[in-house]
Amino acid sequence: MRNAGYRTLWSGKHHGIENPVTRGFDRYYGLRDGASNHFNPGLQREGEGKPFFLYLSYTAPHDPLMDWPEDIAKYEGKYEAGYEAIRAARFQKQLDMGLIKDREELFKLALLGKKHTRQQPIFWQWRRGQTVRSGKWKLVREGLDQPWELFNLKTDPSEEENLADKKAEKMEVLFLDWAQ
Repeated sequence: MRNAGYRTLWSGKHHGIENPVTRGFDRYYGLRDGASNHFNPGLQREGEGKPFFLYLSYTAPHDPLMDWPEDIAKYEGKYEAGYEAIRAARFQKQLDMGLIKDREELFKLALLGKKHTRQQPIFWQWRRGQTVRSGKWKLVREGLDQPWELFNLKTDPSEEENLADKKAEKMEVLFLDWAQ
């Protein structure tokens, strides 16, 4: 894009390990690990000795919404049935994919505030970290060479108290789930 005369800027998250500035962007400001613990933002950039505050106020959510005439023409008539038709199609797709069993389950979860009990743990991984979540328990580590930490999210949603030493049995169960 730079060769075509554009100035290239990037702000926001980035899941890759390369620096966007070395990949064709003139400037980049954001999170290079794609995820962040907002209670403990981690290492500062080299040379910066104190935390920073950024006030970023997006204008996009406000009216009037401005579209180019060719964009309006491209989508004209596609959503005339209204949101209800889009919602019904999305719901049917979720049923077809097996994400929800039926309308009664959705009603219980969404409208009555009933809690869904997950039978299996959830696993996720990002560039440096790994996590297992099972019920109120969360096992996490911030790097392959870092120790696992265990948190009770019901009593400690901010993940302040590492229970790894106090709950070794629970930690082992979750670790074995991860290792499978």
